[in-house]
Amino acid sequence: MSNKPGILVVDDSRPVLVVVRTMLETFGYSADLVDSGTEALRRLHVRFEEGRPHAAAVLNHTMSPMTGLDVRRAMLANRSFSAVPVILMSTAEAAGGLSAKTRDMFSSVLEKPFAAEALRAAIDSAVAQSHGPAATDNARAQR
Repeated sequence: MSNKPGILVVDDSRPVLVVVRTMLETFGYSADLVDSGTEALRRLHVRFEEGRPHAAAVLNHTMSPMTGLDVRRAMLANRSFSAVPVILMSTAEAAGGLSAKTRDMFSSVLEKPFAAEALRAAIDSAVAQSHGPAATDNARAQR
């Protein structure tokens, strides 16, 4: 079992999952990959029950049948993981249509394609928010 902060990554595109996992592992994080919103909620629950909650989540905006917004709303409705910070990945066009209220549901919104440093900054900020600055220092030390 890894002591690296665990990041849940949810996208229905396998290539995106692989690229994001590679980036996260390079940054010193552990990536937990799922390809649907339903599986994301199940994985959040399992990790919470195991006493190993995710430090953050990265959700794709446009998935079917459950979108990233649907997943975030379900997370917010569940006290077990409502505090998990979430980064939304979206196309520029879709991100531009998000209201300020919707954007406020997420710690960051990344427009695809995004640079590794943009993901790193968003993840480090989210993990510091949920686990404190020492967790990001720990992830950096494990790189």
